[in-house]
Amino acid sequence: MRVFNPHADAGSPRGEEMARRTGRPSTRAVDELAARGYPPCMLTHATLVRLCQARERLRDDVDDPSVAALAREAGMSTYHFIRRFAAVFGETPHQHRIAARLERARRLLARGEHSVTEVCFELGFSSLGSFSDLFTRRVGVSPSRYRRQARTTVQVPGVRQPVLFPGCLLLMCGPAALQIANSEKTARAIA
Repeated sequence: MRVFNPHADAGSPRGEEMARRTGRPSTRAVDELAARGYPPCMLTHATLVRLCQARERLRDDVDDPSVAALAREAGMSTYHFIRRFAAVFGETPHQHRIAARLERARRLLARGEHSVTEVCFELGFSSLGSFSDLFTRRVGVSPSRYRRQARTTVQVPGVRQPVLFPGCLLLMCGPAALQIANSEKTARAIA
């Protein structure tokens, strides 16, 4: 396993020679990799797997593990876990948990089966005001407005959408227009 060697001096021949002998990258090599977009920390496959497992547990709202518990499971100190998680995924564990909760809130509000208050407490927020404020800052609209807008624009699986057709057709053809529109929609759904 190759690890970062902070003692290899970037500019000195001694540092480059030590890097060659130990098989570890020098700070110059690490800087070159960072300039090309590679993260400065070298991860092993096992560490990456443990971080991915922790990310999945954060998304799961059932047991709501603490960051310290996740760090213990990953075999790292809490602060090292937070730094590694942020380096790999681009956000801290807390930010990831909040983003996952807000995504779930968006889905629940779009279905229209729950009130904003029910969604707030179901997702583990303790205050309706802080939930609404956070939702508004991250999504751009208030939860109640999002719920109203989403119900009219989002097609929820398992809910049959009404057939839309011009009112003048209904006036001219009467109820037969409804049957024609329904049969055409059914034919398009089958095809």
